[in-house]
Amino acid sequence: AVFFNVAAAGGGTEYVPMESVVAVRDSISVTNQQYNDQHGTNVVLHEDFLTDLLRVLRQLTIPGGSLVITGVPGSGRRTAARLAATVCRHECLSIEKGVRAACQANSRELFRKTLLEAHRMAASGKRVTAICSE
Repeated sequence: AVFFNVAAAGGGTEYVPMESVVAVRDSISVTNQQYNDQHGTNVVLHEDFLTDLLRVLRQLTIPGGSLVITGVPGSGRRTAARLAATVCRHECLSIEKGVRAACQANSRELFRKTLLEAHRMAASGKRVTAICSE
């Protein structure tokens, strides 16, 4: 059995047992289609991606949970994080220029403001996922 984190009606999350990774794919197909429509993408939910997605979901449902995802460009790190945030009903803030750009004077302020906004949202009770690439 595979356990899958889903957003519960009361605002929390709960583990839902699934028979296989294929059952997880079927269960989030509607959310995936909404994500694809919103972002103009076509995310294919193959088994390796779903396994990574389940790991990201597990971390996002832990209070104060965080994680670092590494991989080669184009491996789906940000897509997995954004889709997991969508499944968990989190607000998703993205710092696209990443840490390297934050070292430049003009980007440093944007980096700081985005992290501050994420902190404010979390302090007000909203669920937030901040994604910093690079």
